[in-house]
Amino acid sequence: MASTPETTTPQITPPYGFQEVVALTKTHRVLLPKGTALPMTFRNMNPIPVSYTEFPIAARDYPLVFISGDQGKTFTPMLVTGLASQQNLFVMWDNTWDRRAYVPAYVRRYPFCMTRMMVDGRESTERLACVEKIAVNARGDALYDDDGEPLPEWSARQKLLFDYEKDLVRTEEMCRLLEEGKGLLSKSDLATLAPFMANWLRYFVGTPMHTGLRDNVPDFRLCVRTITLDPFSEFLYWRM
Repeated sequence: MASTPETTTPQITPPYGFQEVVALTKTHRVLLPKGTALPMTFRNMNPIPVSYTEFPIAARDYPLVFISGDQGKTFTPMLVTGLASQQNLFVMWDNTWDRRAYVPAYVRRYPFCMTRMMVDGRESTERLACVEKIAVNARGDALYDDDGEPLPEWSARQKLLFDYEKDLVRTEEMCRLLEEGKGLLSKSDLATLAPFMANWLRYFVGTPMHTGLRDNVPDFRLCVRTITLDPFSEFLYWRM
């Protein structure tokens, strides 16, 4: 008698920062974030993923870095929210995001996300709309009406979720092209003679950025300021 091949139950891997996610259905009622209070998961998150379309506006408030978790084979752009692990300096005393700073789309889409399933140990190419399991609750908000049409509250979040996921796909492609063209360099790839040739410029540019501000504090907003340079000095400083 021939045996029937065993099939593995598809596994959903939660994205970075999420605890446990389940596939989203039309019958789900979800506890949507109310007001401006941040979900607990983001209050200590550092760094936070960012898509390439967010670079221009996010760079005004955060340092942007490219991080690799596989020894430089792939990179992911992240924005830095603090100088210490699990330190988010943009969370205010009332657990809201700093109103003066841009709120990343990765935060705004919560509790929803898009992820790939693992089937028989292989990652599926299709992405699945999911929701944080702890947000699914009978007292939550309905996402669809009785006719199966999306309600306004979900329509806006759905657009953000899908648009952001498209951006992430393009961001992955951008990082791949940068790595193939060696547009991203590791620290070990860099060589510079700046300490021997440009100390004078580093002194004259660095001093105005820090004069009169606090020393030895983890919040970079308290120890450095933005300054405007002439085009020639700016060119030298960023490339020395």
